[in-house]
Order: sequence, then C-alpha cells, then structure tokens
Amino acid sequence: KLETLFNDFPGLFEWQRPKGGCVAFPKYTGPDGVEAFCKSLLKDSGVLLLPASVYKSELLDTPVDNFRIGFGRGAVFAEGLEAMRSHLETHYGEFRR
Repeated sequence: KLETLFNDFPGLFEWQRPKGGCVAFPKYTGPDGVEAFCKSLLKDSGVLLLPASVYKSELLDTPVDNFRIGFGRGAVFAEGLEAMRSHLETHYGEFRR
C-alpha cells in the first residue's frame, strides 16, 4: 500500500522498494524541500517522517531531500498511511496521478 501511495503522487517522490527490511529512504521531489514537507505533514496530519538532515554525519554526505519511513503491518501503520494520503490529497492534489 505504501508503494501505491508513492505511485499515486509521482511528482512528489522517487521511490524504490527496499530489497529487505521494513525501512525505506525515498526522495521527496515536491515543492519547498523535504524539511518543509516533513514539518507540515507532522503539524497538519500527525505523521512523523524523519528528513535526511536528522542523519547528518561527518563521515558521509547526507542525501538531499530524502526521508526515512518505517513500514510494516498493523493498524498503526495503516492509520498513518491514510493520514499521509489525506495530507497529500489536500495539499498536493495537483501532483496526483
């Protein structure tokens, strides 16, 4: 279902399914950058995504405009995904396929 969400908003995300595990690091390609996107998503919808800046390190370059999203089974993830979809439809409807 996460993949469907990203596919429904192709102008906002570059997404590749992880080869294993339950964490992905998609790139946000929409307006205003990932920091603003993550802040508005949390403020308006209660969904917490962690932008790449949280993982800043002196050892490696930090990817620009990526964010971390954990996914899995269960009602909590499904609720968060629905809240994220609602936020995207409300604020980024012009990017919907």
